[in-house]
Amino acid sequence: MAGSPFVCSRSFVTLGACSIIAASNILRPPAVDAQEGRFAWPTLEVRGGIVSHGAGGCLTKRATGAIAGVDVRSQGRWILSAAVDLFMSNINCFDILYTRQYAGQTVERWGSPELDFTTPRLAVSLGYGFSVYGRGAELMAGLGAVRTRIDYGGPAREEITWRPWYGAGVVLRLSSALGVQLEAGWHQLAERYYAAGRDYYDPDGDVIVAEIRRWEPMWRLGVTVPVIPH
Repeated sequence: MAGSPFVCSRSFVTLGACSIIAASNILRPPAVDAQEGRFAWPTLEVRGGIVSHGAGGCLTKRATGAIAGVDVRSQGRWILSAAVDLFMSNINCFDILYTRQYAGQTVERWGSPELDFTTPRLAVSLGYGFSVYGRGAELMAGLGAVRTRIDYGGPAREEITWRPWYGAGVVLRLSSALGVQLEAGWHQLAERYYAAGRDYYDPDGDVIVAEIRRWEPMWRLGVTVPVIPH
């Protein structure tokens, strides 16, 4: 076997050793450059793809749309990334009144979230680079915040806040100029329970019984292209 100090035979011990060596050759860290100790400028990449999230404009609706952004990344085996993405979807939904029982009383459930065309997402990620059959790959985990607009039904009841997001993903480098990304995570939304019978057009008379925070899945599939090459 190439790279091993002995030739694999049919014995149990040598076959086991060869299997370990083969696995280490398939999943091994990137080769260390002779100049790795020198300072290396971070790389700049642009990325785009499709995203699915839980802010579909209605209280219980999901949405799928386009997403694009930029990513500044460090070079080396350990990777630090800072990215900004923009959601490119225009969500429209009519307000629908939901009622339910909460703490022994009937309440109105409101909270229609939207991630529209101008919604940014900020993310900071840490990753580890390795190679698979000679191609570069990266495992990443990160967190950040999404600028989320939530309409609690009626005039003057819309709020825009930064809500947390976290997730993990993998990047497969098909070449030095193209990578494929798959990411999955969760983002936070909120809904409110109001005392039943509120005046839709008079927010001053609202009685908020509770505010519930919930987490919805978010996934992203896309490509990334270095602007400043590795």
